[in-house]
Amino acid sequence: MRNKFEEYVYEELTNTYGKANVEYEVDQIDYVTEHFYTPDFTVKSPNGMFFVEAKGFLRPEHRRVLTSVKLCNPDIDLRMYFQADKKVYKNGKLTYTQWADKYGIPWQIKQ
Repeated sequence: MRNKFEEYVYEELTNTYGKANVEYEVDQIDYVTEHFYTPDFTVKSPNGMFFVEAKGFLRPEHRRVLTSVKLCNPDIDLRMYFQADKKVYKNGKLTYTQWADKYGIPWQIKQ
């Protein structure tokens, strides 16, 4: 238990329902919150429309948003334009382009 109150609630529940019927933090429940994403650029080409997100620094919160957008909209044509192919984490091995590949997001690097 993380605190005294959770311990108290556990005791109350086990006294009522029995220890065999009460478990602590064993299940995970998915949930979705509604947010909106505004891509940097919308491009209309002869082959259809696509979106471009330009990033010099790919912050963790940007990665979270972009992966959520792709997961919720698998048919969206979202592309990344990176200023450079940096590491996602300071001492990690994963690069921006490897991260994009992992989520099926086409990318380009500034020349």
